Amino acid sequence: HGHVDAERPLATPLVRLPPGSHARYVDRQGVEVLGATAPLPEYGWIFLTEVPVADALGELRALRALSLVLGGLFSLLVIGAAWIMAGEIVAPVRGLVAGSRSLGRGELKVRVPVGGSSELVELGTAFNDMAAKLASHQERIERMHQAEIARAEQLATVGELASGLAHEIKNPVVGISNGLDLVLRRVTDPELTPITEEMKRQLNRIERAVQDLLAFARPSEPRPRETSLNTVVERASTLVDAGARKRRVALELELDRELPTIHADPELLSQALVNLMLNAVQFTPEGGRVTVRTRRVDGGAVAIDVVDRGPGIDQETRAHLFKPFFTTRASGTGLGLPITRGIVERHGGRIEVRSRPGEGATFSIVLPAAEDDR
Repeated sequence: HGHVDAERPLATPLVRLPPGSHARYVDRQGVEVLGATAPLPEYGWIFLTEVPVADALGELRALRALSLVLGGLFSLLVIGAAWIMAGEIVAPVRGLVAGSRSLGRGELKVRVPVGGSSELVELGTAFNDMAAKLASHQERIERMHQAEIARAEQLATVGELASGLAHEIKNPVVGISNGLDLVLRRVTDPELTPITEEMKRQLNRIERAVQDLLAFARPSEPRPRETSLNTVVERASTLVDAGARKRRVALELELDRELPTIHADPELLSQALVNLMLNAVQFTPEGGRVTVRTRRVDGGAVAIDVVDRGPGIDQETRAHLFKPFFTTRASGTGLGLPITRGIVERHGGRIEVRSRPGEGATFSIVLPAAEDDR
C-alpha cells in the first residue's frame, strides 16, 4: 500500500490473538481486509498477511451471480418442461373425464382420443373398449326387451283366446261329466264300466286343463296378509302326501322354526308350492324322496327349496321351463310352472332352478320377508 512506518503499531486485532488466527477487519488505510497470522518459530517472528475483501471474495461473488443466472434459467427450463408435460398429460385426462361424463349420461357411442404416455394410451384404449362393450350390451338388452314386449303381447292374445275357449269348453264338459255320473250309477254292464270310467278320467283331465287355462289367462290377484311360510309348506305337503305315498316317494320337511313371517296370500302361495311338489314327486323314481326346506336368504328374504332325486334337467330344457304349453310329459298341459312363476312374481319374489343331468333338480321360491321382521 506504500510507505510503512515500522514504529507504528499495526492496526489489526490479530496482534492480540494467538498465532494462526484469522479475522475480517478494516486496516489503517480504511480498507476492509481478511487477515491471518502464522508463527515463524525459527526467527521468533509472526507472519501477518492481509488481503482486501474485494479481491478475496470477488470470484465468489461472480460465481454467486452466475449461479443466480443459471438457477433462473434452470427454473424457467423446468417450468417450460412441466408445462409441456402437463399439456401432454392433462389434455388426455380431460378427454377421459369428459368421455366419462358423456358415458354417464347414456351416450354410449362416445370415444376418447388415444395419445400421450403409454399409461394414458392404455387407459384411453381401455375406456374405448369399455364404451364399445357397454354399447353392445345395451343393444342386446334392447333387443331382449323388444322380444319380451312381443312375447308379452303374444301371451296376452293367447290368454284372451284361451280364456274365451276355456269358458266355451267348461260348461259342456261339466254337463257331460254330470251326465256321465248318472250313467255310471245306472249302468251295471261289466263290459261298459271300464269304458265309462275311462271316459270320466278323460273328462276330469279336460276339466283340469281348462282350469289351468283360466288360471293362466286370468290370474287371481294376491290378498296378502301376515303368513308363516312353514304353515304354507305344511299345508301343501298334506295335499301332496297321498299322491307321493301312492308313488312310494317319501316327502321330507326341513323347516326353519325361526323363520320370519311374510306378507303373502297363503292360498295362492300354497297352489304354487303344490305345483312344484307334484312335479318333484312325478319325476322322482319309486323309493326316492322329495325334500322341502325353508331357509333364510341374505338381504332379508326367505326361501322354499323343493329338491327331487329325479333325472335332472339339461340346459336346453331349462331354458324353456317357464314357457306356456311347454312340457316334457305326455299328460301335462305345460301351464303349471308358468302359473307358479306368475304367482311368485305377483308376491315380489322369484323362482330359481338348479339342476344337472342325473343329479335331480332344486326349485327355489325366494320371497321378501315382512318389513317388521327383516
